[in-house]
Amino acid sequence: MKIINSSLLIDFWQKYPDAEEALKTWFYEVKSQTWQEGREALKFFANVKIKKDEEINFEIVADRYCLKAIFKASRQILFIKSIESISKSVFQNSSPFSEVNEGNMPIKPIYTEEDLQIAVDRLEDLFLAKEGTPEYDEFVILSELIMAFYNDTKQIDFPDPVEAIRYYMWFKDQDEEGLGKVTGSQRLANNILNHTEKLTLPIIWKLCKEWKIPAECLIKPY
Repeated sequence: MKIINSSLLIDFWQKYPDAEEALKTWFYEVKSQTWQEGREALKFFANVKIKKDEEINFEIVADRYCLKAIFKASRQILFIKSIESISKSVFQNSSPFSEVNEGNMPIKPIYTEEDLQIAVDRLEDLFLAKEGTPEYDEFVILSELIMAFYNDTKQIDFPDPVEAIRYYMWFKDQDEEGLGKVTGSQRLANNILNHTEKLTLPIIWKLCKEWKIPAECLIKPY
């Protein structure tokens, strides 16, 4: 899946460092997915709310932060609208996308951050465009231009593997005992969580298989 407006993740964790590893893990989890509809997010994430027109609200850190996005199945794109404190009621209340602003704007290459922001804002205007319309064609072209710019300039680093495991323990309702069953040893599970013993390739493989964790979340050296 393609994730648009991912620079919001970086901006957010620079302001709230406690969200960094969770957002990186969320990013690679979503990137690994292929959904036919937004409701499929419920299979993979705890505390997800699905709104109309494929709006999805994700709780990122328990009782702290909510990420609001909209999903377009035809292009496998998740557009990040905002990340905010749950105390601001973003998780409970979602503002809908506006109707499509008809009429095409000139499409040009994205060279600068200013060009990127203009393209992202326009893409948001086009998100509800129907297939077969000029606005949908513009949406497709703009999304590809934006992703090319992100791939060249805004790569998101892999999360810390241990923090990724803690994140999956939270939203899969697992505990240290459950991790011990995967590692084959409660002592080893405790040492991994305390950064005193490294993950081995066999354990990474088992976690990817049994907990459905994308390999990208567990491969960063530490």
